[in-house]
Amino acid sequence: MTARADLLALTEDALVSLTNRGLYKRAAKEVAGGTGPTVDADADGDVVRGTFPDGVVCALPPGGLEAAECSCGASGACRHVVGVVLA
Repeated sequence: MTARADLLALTEDALVSLTNRGLYKRAAKEVAGGTGPTVDADADGDVVRGTFPDGVVCALPPGGLEAAECSCGASGACRHVVGVVLA
């Protein structure tokens, strides 16, 4: 899988400013603890997807976190989106 430069450029401070510190901390804890997503990308490498152990699927197409889609039902960026970026 080719890493997307826009996702690699998102620092902790950037993710916190786009979401909030609580979402960031929870996502970071899940990824570090091994309960984060399994990440893959489409054939072009444009859309990065994360599948979480509980079945939640999150897709990050180009266009920023606002363009992310997550099956958890949260409005706006959620911990799953942050988790996929961190993974």
